[in-house]
Amino acid sequence: SIESVNVIVATYNDEKLGDVQVDPTAGTVAFGSGLHQWAFTLKRFAKTYGAKFNVPEEKMMSKLWGDWYFDASRKVWTTSDKGGTLERAFCQFIATPITTLFEALMAEKNAKVTKMLKA
Repeated sequence: SIESVNVIVATYNDEKLGDVQVDPTAGTVAFGSGLHQWAFTLKRFAKTYGAKFNVPEEKMMSKLWGDWYFDASRKVWTTSDKGGTLERAFCQFIATPITTLFEALMAEKNAKVTKMLKA
C-alpha cells in the first residue's frame, strides 16, 4: 500500500533527497499494468473530470482519492457513503470504468469499446 511505502521511505529518510514520500494527490503515484502496458496518475483523470465538472484540476485530484464520493442523484461531492450506497470516487470514476473497458475489450464487444472511448 502507499502508506507502507511511505513508512519505508520515512525509515531511510535522507535530508539531501528532500521529501520523497508518495501521494496520489500530488501526482507522485502511478497506477497501471505492466502486463497490459498502460499506466496513469490521478492528474490525467483529474484533467478530464475537472473539465467535465468545471472543477480545478488540483481540487479534482483530491476528490478522486480518499474518502470522497459523488452523489449523482444530488449532484454533490460528499465524504459520506450514505450507508454504503455510494462508491468511492476513485472506483466510480477510474477503477470501474477501466475494468469495464478491459472486460469489453477481452470479450470483443467493439461497439461498447467504441462508445466508451468516445465518452
